[in-house]
Amino acid sequence: MEFNFKSFEKAVNICLLIFIVSIITWFLADIFITQKIDIKNTTELEIHFKEIVKQKIQGKVSYSYDIYNEDNEEVYKIGADYTGCFELDNFLQNVKKDDLIKIYLNKNNGLKKPNLKSVVGIVANGKNYIDLNCINEKIESNKIYIPLIFCILPVIFIISIIYNRRKNRKEKTNA
Repeated sequence: MEFNFKSFEKAVNICLLIFIVSIITWFLADIFITQKIDIKNTTELEIHFKEIVKQKIQGKVSYSYDIYNEDNEEVYKIGADYTGCFELDNFLQNVKKDDLIKIYLNKNNGLKKPNLKSVVGIVANGKNYIDLNCINEKIESNKIYIPLIFCILPVIFIISIIYNRRKNRKEKTNA
């Protein structure tokens, strides 16, 4: 078998396709195994609040929040998917530095970041600042819409390839 540029290009394309399919499969598997969050399946911690920092996710429009505490160097994260469920303004008005707060960490972070300290609940002075029902609705909608997107994109890609090939054939026959 002779090795030339076309065979190299074909091998690279196959490897790239396998890589992309693997990433999509891994991403979809993570979405499907993510379960609704039950407060019984969380870890409750009491910490002394230090500060909350908004983190812009590189290359994206979304953002998350990092919560720091006075007790140690641990960082607790409210993920980008859950920021819409977090009452930030009320939290900042009612919670001050050194206040004792309860945070609830998700025990199951899925395949993406198993060591992430993902905050799914914050209670301070008897008030809950993260709506667990909102988080569970987002989890359920992700199970529907994200796989749908991954199904529609390949169809659009295949249709565009077929369209371009037909267009090229017409141009060759007209020439």
